[in-house]
Amino acid sequence: SPFRRFRFKSLLRSPHFSSFPLTVPPAVVDGGSMEKESLPTDLPPPPPVIPPNVVPIKADFGHVRVPMARKGTGSLGQRISLLANHFAVRRPTNMDACFFHYSVSVTSEDSRAVESKGIGRKIMDKVQQTYSSELSQKDFAYDGEKSLFTYGELPKKTLNFTVILERSNGRGGGDGNGNGSPSDGERKRMKRGGRSRKFDVEISYAAKIPLRQIEAAMRGEDSGQEALRVLDIILRQHAAKKGCLLVRQSFFHDDSRNFVDIGGGVVGCRGFHSSFRPTQGGLSLNIDVTTTMILKPGPVINFLLENQNVRDPFRIDWLKARRMLKNLRIRTTHNSMEFKISGLSEHPCNQHFSLRVRNGGNPDAQDTREVTVYEYFRKEKGVELKDSASLPCIDAGRPNHPNYIPIELCSLLSLQRYTKSLSSQQRASLVEKSRQKPQERMRTLTDAMRSNRYHEDPILSSCGINFSDQFAQLEGRILPSPKLVFGNGETFAPRNGRWNLNQKQMLQPIRIQRWAIVNFSARCDTEHLARELINTGRNKGILIEPPFATFEESPQFRNASPVVRVDKMFDQLKSGLPGFPEFILCVLSERKNSYVYGPWKKKALSDVGIVTQCIAPSHKINDQYLTNVLLKINSKLGGINSLLSIEKTPSIPIISTSPTIILGLDVSHGSPGHSDMPSIAAVVSSREWPLISRYRAAVRTQSPKVEMIDSLFKPSVHEDKKIDLGIINELLIDFYQSSRQRKPEKMIIFRDGVSESQFNQVLNIELEQIIEACDFLESGYRPKITLIVAQKNHHTKLFQNSPENVPPGTVVDTKICHPRNFDFYMCAHAGMIGTTRPTHYHILVDEIGFSADDLQMLVHSLSYVYQRSTTAISIVAPVSYAHLAAAQMSQFIKGEYDSSDSSSSHGGVTIPGNLQIPAMPKLHKNVCSKILPTDLPPPPPVIPPDVVPIKADPRHVRVPMARKGTGSIGQRISLSANHFAVSVTSEDSRAAESKGIGRKIMDKVQQTYSSELSQKDFAYDGKKSLFTYGELPKKTLNFTVILESSYGRGGGDGNGHGSPSEGERKRMKRGGRSRKFDVEICYAAKIPLRQIEAAMRGEESGQEALRVLDIILRQHAAKKGCLLVGQSFFHDDSRNFVGIGGGVVGCRGFHSSFRPAQGGLSLNIDVTTTMILKPGPVMNFLLETQNVRDPFRIDWQKARRMLKNLRIRTTHNSMEFKISGLSEHPCCQHFSLRVKNGGNPDAQKTREITVYEYFRKEKGVELKDSAPLPCIDVGRPNHPNYIPIELCSLLSLQRYTKSLSSQQRASLVEKSRQKPQERMRTLTDAMRSNRYHEDPILSACGINFSDQFVRLEGRILPSPTLVFGKGKSLLPRNGHWNFNQKQMLEPSHIQRWAIVNFSARCDIELLARKLANTGYNKGIHIAPPCATFEESPQFQNASPAVRVDKMFDQINPDLLKDLEFILCVLSEKKTSHVYGPWKRRTLSDLGIVTQCISPSPKINDQYLTNVLLKINSKLGGINSLLSFEKTRSIPIISTSPTIIFGLDVSHGSAGHSDLPSIAAVVSSREWPLISRYRAAVRTQSPKVEMIDSLFKPSGPEDKKTDLGIINELLIDFYQSCGRKPEKIIIFRDGVSESQFNQVLNIELKQITEACDFIEPGYQPKITLIVAQKNHHTKLFQDSPENVPPGTVVDTKICHPLNFDFYMCAHAGMIGTTRPTHYHILVDEIGFSADNLQMLVHFLSYVYQRSTTAISIVAPISYAHLAAAQMSQFIKGEYDSSDTSNSHGVMVSMMKAELQKKKLWSDRNLVVGESPSLLWRITPIQQTCCCGCGDDLVPNWVAHPRLLRRIHHMKLIGLVQAELDLGILFGPRHLPDRLQETCSRRLAGTCVLPHHFHLNERVVRPVDVHV
Repeated sequence: SPFRRFRFKSLLRSPHFSSFPLTVPPAVVDGGSMEKESLPTDLPPPPPVIPPNVVPIKADFGHVRVPMARKGTGSLGQRISLLANHFAVRRPTNMDACFFHYSVSVTSEDSRAVESKGIGRKIMDKVQQTYSSELSQKDFAYDGEKSLFTYGELPKKTLNFTVILERSNGRGGGDGNGNGSPSDGERKRMKRGGRSRKFDVEISYAAKIPLRQIEAAMRGEDSGQEALRVLDIILRQHAAKKGCLLVRQSFFHDDSRNFVDIGGGVVGCRGFHSSFRPTQGGLSLNIDVTTTMILKPGPVINFLLENQNVRDPFRIDWLKARRMLKNLRIRTTHNSMEFKISGLSEHPCNQHFSLRVRNGGNPDAQDTREVTVYEYFRKEKGVELKDSASLPCIDAGRPNHPNYIPIELCSLLSLQRYTKSLSSQQRASLVEKSRQKPQERMRTLTDAMRSNRYHEDPILSSCGINFSDQFAQLEGRILPSPKLVFGNGETFAPRNGRWNLNQKQMLQPIRIQRWAIVNFSARCDTEHLARELINTGRNKGILIEPPFATFEESPQFRNASPVVRVDKMFDQLKSGLPGFPEFILCVLSERKNSYVYGPWKKKALSDVGIVTQCIAPSHKINDQYLTNVLLKINSKLGGINSLLSIEKTPSIPIISTSPTIILGLDVSHGSPGHSDMPSIAAVVSSREWPLISRYRAAVRTQSPKVEMIDSLFKPSVHEDKKIDLGIINELLIDFYQSSRQRKPEKMIIFRDGVSESQFNQVLNIELEQIIEACDFLESGYRPKITLIVAQKNHHTKLFQNSPENVPPGTVVDTKICHPRNFDFYMCAHAGMIGTTRPTHYHILVDEIGFSADDLQMLVHSLSYVYQRSTTAISIVAPVSYAHLAAAQMSQFIKGEYDSSDSSSSHGGVTIPGNLQIPAMPKLHKNVCSKILPTDLPPPPPVIPPDVVPIKADPRHVRVPMARKGTGSIGQRISLSANHFAVSVTSEDSRAAESKGIGRKIMDKVQQTYSSELSQKDFAYDGKKSLFTYGELPKKTLNFTVILESSYGRGGGDGNGHGSPSEGERKRMKRGGRSRKFDVEICYAAKIPLRQIEAAMRGEESGQEALRVLDIILRQHAAKKGCLLVGQSFFHDDSRNFVGIGGGVVGCRGFHSSFRPAQGGLSLNIDVTTTMILKPGPVMNFLLETQNVRDPFRIDWQKARRMLKNLRIRTTHNSMEFKISGLSEHPCCQHFSLRVKNGGNPDAQKTREITVYEYFRKEKGVELKDSAPLPCIDVGRPNHPNYIPIELCSLLSLQRYTKSLSSQQRASLVEKSRQKPQERMRTLTDAMRSNRYHEDPILSACGINFSDQFVRLEGRILPSPTLVFGKGKSLLPRNGHWNFNQKQMLEPSHIQRWAIVNFSARCDIELLARKLANTGYNKGIHIAPPCATFEESPQFQNASPAVRVDKMFDQINPDLLKDLEFILCVLSEKKTSHVYGPWKRRTLSDLGIVTQCISPSPKINDQYLTNVLLKINSKLGGINSLLSFEKTRSIPIISTSPTIIFGLDVSHGSAGHSDLPSIAAVVSSREWPLISRYRAAVRTQSPKVEMIDSLFKPSGPEDKKTDLGIINELLIDFYQSCGRKPEKIIIFRDGVSESQFNQVLNIELKQITEACDFIEPGYQPKITLIVAQKNHHTKLFQDSPENVPPGTVVDTKICHPLNFDFYMCAHAGMIGTTRPTHYHILVDEIGFSADNLQMLVHFLSYVYQRSTTAISIVAPISYAHLAAAQMSQFIKGEYDSSDTSNSHGVMVSMMKAELQKKKLWSDRNLVVGESPSLLWRITPIQQTCCCGCGDDLVPNWVAHPRLLRRIHHMKLIGLVQAELDLGILFGPRHLPDRLQETCSRRLAGTCVLPHHFHLNERVVRPVDVHV
């Protein structure tokens, strides 16, 4: 739907809103908005409807471009007879016949839809076998999903069948305990029918497809594509019936003759592609040879050995094996049953399990005996096993019922696809083994056509379709090669598409003077290489001086990561050269796809700015190799190798006559395993016209797997001026600068990588952007455009009658080309290996007017201008350069991925920045002018010198306002605060020095070089900054320190096992336990102590001095051995630990920070808690973490992840280590130990020993439980060092950073809370024990601290009066009130409702009875429930989504339609996993209001009252109001229309950090009320705090609309009260003081822009307030109780300059009350301090879900609630996915699932779209049937079933339906004054006429935009 813009004066003739234009978006953006009668607890409603008296402006959809028709064929060139792999298709004999399309629905016994293609085909084959007569003996073609086709009609429109399918896979039993093989009971169940399943199949008529459509396809018309699709499906089914593997349009036979082994357990399987193609010669069948990857069939153990490249099963990495084998299909060798692998056993085959056996003759009596899987198969099954005893078993069972099979009995089935990326060796092997010479390929295809026997297919033969078995014969032409120009004016005509530089020089050679060689290869002779390179360069005209230096890689770093290797090499360069050279030749140890390549290129080009060339030479370096290297070097450094002679003349047809730019476009996507990498869009353009050999590149990132380039035209606003940041603008300016200030009059575009189905997108998306970019650059500027798509990924091959490939320059534009469109095939290159693949060029647009010959000659010429080659290339150079630029950038970004932690598989690695598209690496300025498109793209060009830039006015930067005064209302109260006064007695200066390595090193520096430091103490921040009081003796100081390692080194036996050998111990004695460091301290800046005075005045200039003081306090704590976390520190004292379960301990510590306040500088200290791992034995920790009692039940995979990088101390020798992992085998596994041989110290021999025996015998350590358990590995990757687990204890103070469970959170809150007086005592003791006066720096500069709490005066504001039903009013006491003897102000009535019960312990009848009684007392009439539904016990352990689905399966659909409310009883508290899926299903899918409860066994009146508060507000009622609202006497607000906003952003919790952030904004409505709110919710990028969707202009300039939140909420405010707001009060939550300026200059700016957009000049007065709960200031009374509710403080501890105050509006019942800190950043309204504080106090009493004052204003609480609700929905999608791996590993899988459900959208930033209730109904004008004669206007509604509840309201000629979070509310909720304006009484519920219906074709989810 197009966006439409209207003005309110045409909507409502209101004097208050007569000139307020309204932008109405057609859909809710980013997941929609929330509207509620009183609270935003559910999903959002849509924007308002379009009024009936407004005629929408019809959108001009513009001209939709389609590919152009052929203009003619070419004639240039020598004629040649050719063959093509197209086989003629004879047209059907009866063209009047039809294919009939039927829809297929297959459901299983449990009524679940069957989605699997494999089982779908088996079921339909069974239907055809069983019900042949019912199908009238007709054959059909089935696509494997939901479509079926027949030739001729079936006997009935709808057919229903039931089939029983015998399973081909073994069930795999168990012994009852989840171990072993099938027991007797299992076998009985299998015999009773466990091996068959019943399916219901429904076949229903869908459409008729005439065979005459084939004729339309042969004419090139799109209408014939459906008939061709049917023919393709027939061929696919033909192959499927032969047992082929189907991969889209290709099929692969299970024939070992077609297999080629490429290593790693992977096989290339040769098959065939087939597809029908409409051509000029008629319909043809295109068949070609193709290859896919499959897993090598055969024994599983052989596959694993080959896959992991090991020889011994005991060296297999079983973690990798488990991931590789999961879901693969196997056949057992002992009984030939088939299974699907679900995993591997945790223990070897020789582990015991309990086997149930019969007891005598009683079949029901059973005994158990201990047996191993190994023994079971040998003794019970009689299967002889050889190697399985110590290996894991294959698990072919279900999650809770494993079925273990020894691995040597399992063989992989054939034709199982391998979809991961291949290694470079595998790719090379595949190319080598799968290529075919032309004649061999022709024979293969001829045999395939004959063996496929298509003439026997019953459907094809029925409709008379036959195939020729002869290749299509056609005529081609060989175009002449263009002439090339080299140095010294020499010209040369290439022969057979090739040339060389023998006796030739480059056209424009460069000179290389300062260069160097770096060598990563140990086998390369760099001296010989340099010498030969210089000689070859001299012959080609390039003068190369001898290299400045050669740098060899140190052997010690060859096994390091690529990034480390590159960094170390650059360190050598820096130290070995006086400055960086102009060029570096980099010799790699492998070929160019070496892992070092990407990091090297990024470092050289982006960080340092040096042009480099990487090579990987073989042993024999010849002239041809070096010439090719010099071609690249010369072009990179700005030279030209050769040109076309027609460029020099210039005489290129059409191009040379007027300025012409040539563009090449390509998009590179992440490879398998990197599918979540951003796609790279590259565009190259020609420059220096009239040349066509010179190009430059521009590269951008975009969302993964998006093919259309979205950055060609990027309009943006910079300094209030519109600019274009797109690629085309950048390239057009470069062309203009390089082509003598000529702008291009013609534009030739080559687009690569798109299929024919995407041609329309290229024409209407990318081409449209290019045209817009031209017009933006200069209004009316429109060059003529020719757009050509180049395709290499097709299956047409050309052949000669001779054995050779077709000659270079061969072009075909007849016979096999499209019957209508303008296309041709060209082989510009010489095919030397295999069969040449021509490039298929499609001309989509040709405004320039090329003839066929001119265009084909241009394409041919562009294949000869690629500067990196001495052959014609297969595709035009612009496309090759674009592909190269995209691939280069992919290497850089892929390097960022590969350098991240790769402990899990990459498929789940989170994109850097939590799903944000990474920024492009920038080129260093040194290489910007040199780089050609062979490397990274240069930056955008500078503005031409003759263009004067327009100077933009600097924008006004907002800052927080200053304090206007303090309040006076309220009863005075004496208070204390946890601020301690700080006094400063000195005003000297200090200097800050940088460059540090670690606290231990700097402590060592201070101990060792105290005299060189003039005995000065310093404060070190642990990173790169150091501070002293007073100056050091020198500006720069250099020290060397030797640091004794605190950690054990951990040796090995030489074979990577065991504990330290003798050699290792010697090395340790020789100094292996100490390291040397060089430290440089250099002067950076001076920070006067006088800045502290500036800070005390509230000035920003004083913040640096306060930062230094904070660092001093952190160092003071660090020296005491504390754990530092931000500004908090935690002592290692067990008295501060509280266990919260799961191996986690809450550690109590202290937060400290300096705060400038009105009372002077103060130190704010507070108690805080962080989570640490429970110190002590590692074994105890694992048992508690995994909640098991037996070490043998530990999940060692989880344990490995949990323990990695933790620090331990060994109990036998008190050494400390860092854990690197766990051993793969138990402690009793043998390894080889090296021991001395006699007296010869160098002679050694080895003997076999276990780690267990080594520690017992060699170390004398008695071990109890370690023998069968893994060992702790504390070594390096290639040198493990194993320690028995029972000897290891976790060190203290190791942080736990994962999210806590609900039980842990509850335990932490319970155990860490403190009453006020207890907290005061703790803080007083902390101030004394910290002994800050003893700190040498603080005492040196005269900074002292008081140990007394700051005393201050507060005020207690009076509580507001509340109004209830029947006119009762109440003054809350102590912030509390209740509903005893009171009724709700506007109670709702519940007639049709139901109860669903997920709890087995709740008495539903009692609950319903008590709820009705309580409701009656509160004024709510509750009828008895229509039904009660109990959860079946069998589903209580199922997933939450399944439990919810099963519950709704119980509910009758007709009843569901009538229900207006459901009460849901949960088995746990509201954090239940069922909660999210339940809410999502009811609100989003069904449109029913629900309330979830989890009652305790004793249900009291107070509990039920609280439940009814929520229910009443959800159903549109009002619980209570402030008396000020009823009397309209709220100061300032009641005098003129005022809207109140609450803003909050919710981020993903720990473990869900890649979830999109949720931005929620609520606004007041129905002014002058301040108790009624609605919400709007959007998603945005993860962890982004600033809301970016407040103002979202969209659409063309003349029809711009605002899709932002503020526009939506302002419209709602206007509609709810008929007035536009004159004042706006904004409450913002969740931002720190450092973000205030962002709130002012980003969010507030958006709000003001949204107001101005809705009506030019409309700027209501704004007050902006930030509310903070996350601070550390506490208030205390002199009594033991918390401060009373209503306490406000705006003196002494508040900011000295800014306008802020603290308020405790609520009554603190538990622990110590935390006040809310309010900061007033803007106040244009002009509140006094009293009025503002009273308003904030009032807003704490209007929260409709509570009977207490809340701690923060209601708008923020509602915003937080709305964001939390939406987070539950989106998080539910994550939690419902497979969680067997860590969350990070599953990200890409979850993202793909979310994309399917429209919850995730990949664009420039990866963000999500919130679930939406909204559906669109057909805009049919209908008449209301209530008798009023008014027309109905269709509205946006929550769900189609809710249409019946639309209420009709006549409001000044406007019929409108109000929607509130899916609940349409009645006229009684309108304000009284709106009801008075109605021309007649508002009607009740309006029953829609029967002819008002939903149109199925337009009922769709709302379009949402990010």
